Amino acid sequence: MYNLHLHTNKSDGNLSPIELINLAKDIELRGISITDHDTIDAYMEAIPYSKEKDIELILGLELSTDINNPKLESEYIEKYGTNLPEIHLLIYNFDIYSKKLHMILKDIMEKRNKRGLKIIKKLINDGFNIFEDTDYQNEKFIGRVKIANELINTGYASSIKDAFAKYLNYNRKYYVKRESLSLDKAIKLAHDIGGIAVFAHPGEIISNKLRKLVLNTNIDGIECFHPRNSAILTKELIKEAKNRNLIITGGSDFHGTEKSEYKLLKKYTIPSLPNKLNRIE
Repeated sequence: MYNLHLHTNKSDGNLSPIELINLAKDIELRGISITDHDTIDAYMEAIPYSKEKDIELILGLELSTDINNPKLESEYIEKYGTNLPEIHLLIYNFDIYSKKLHMILKDIMEKRNKRGLKIIKKLINDGFNIFEDTDYQNEKFIGRVKIANELINTGYASSIKDAFAKYLNYNRKYYVKRESLSLDKAIKLAHDIGGIAVFAHPGEIISNKLRKLVLNTNIDGIECFHPRNSAILTKELIKEAKNRNLIITGGSDFHGTEKSEYKLLKKYTIPSLPNKLNRIE
């Protein structure tokens, strides 16, 4: 079995790359992909260690993207009361040494951290006692999940979902809009660096119209198996993938921040790799 959507502490996960590979070995996964947000730093440790542990490793990355469509944004806000969601893109089998990739990831990370620092500053200015014993300004990755975990640890929220609902989501006081790549540019980047672009967790998108818009781009695959995809949607996505000749992937989106995630590691998998995906040799 292959779980192709996992995160480490190089982005917003709890486990190190070494710990994640040990976990994959313990539960007898055949292969995994580490798809950290906007970074491939995990692979420096993961590549040699996966070979030592005989775990197949598929090169992966997750990017957050935007759809720049003011008309659709206006319709979405009117109908759902929130702005257009980010579209997450999983990229596999790319050139890990691509200068273009490294340059873009550096820019994305700087913008992510700038946003994170703005959120933290707003919270602290309003009297939130957070990050008091942490040199957070020099953290390499400052995302909203990290902030949510700190809000939990300091008693301001009961869960990540609660932290986002109270403080971090759109229309909440501490929301800060993020600068992201457009979906089209992210797909082009994936192809320019020899990669495969996959539509991540479509079940997080509540609008069928928006899902169709993504599927009508130059996408290569769909993450059909994911905890946020309902059973009905999963069947629909598999049908769409087959009709459009797109690859089918699956993964549990593991971060290790909730105990329940460990139970899903083998549930949201695929039995074998699609033809276009290859392990790192």
